[in-house]
Amino acid sequence: MSAIVHDIGLVPAYDLGGCFEVDGAIAAERLVGEAGESEARARAIYDVIALHNLETLPPDPASEVVLLWDSTGTDVTGYRFADVRPPIIPGLLAAYPRVDFKREFTALFIDQASRKPTCPAARMVATGILEEIAQAPFGSQRRGRPLS
Repeated sequence: MSAIVHDIGLVPAYDLGGCFEVDGAIAAERLVGEAGESEARARAIYDVIALHNLETLPPDPASEVVLLWDSTGTDVTGYRFADVRPPIIPGLLAAYPRVDFKREFTALFIDQASRKPTCPAARMVATGILEEIAQAPFGSQRRGRPLS
């Protein structure tokens, strides 16, 4: 669940005016609770999402926190890309094409940074994430053609 909805706070309907990772964590916690999951499960999902944009991981994080933190870094900037086994990449990208991902995600980050200057997105923009996104090894596609 955490991986599926971790950026839901970027969607206007779930933007509560706070930092998108916390707004998304609140939304995910509510969705999980409404689905009948336990309060402990809902809180664990909240934590995973709320912590996924931290500059460094907290001491002794739950394994799910580490997994989302690392995987979103790989997905967005190519962090730890060398750890991904090359044979799986073509099939993964064929199954889940990154249609305009770099352009659209960059626009969302710029929006968050400009509207919420005290949030992690603003710090990340100020420290170069937009360049990292542009240089990330995964390309995007538009109508079947790769974008750089």
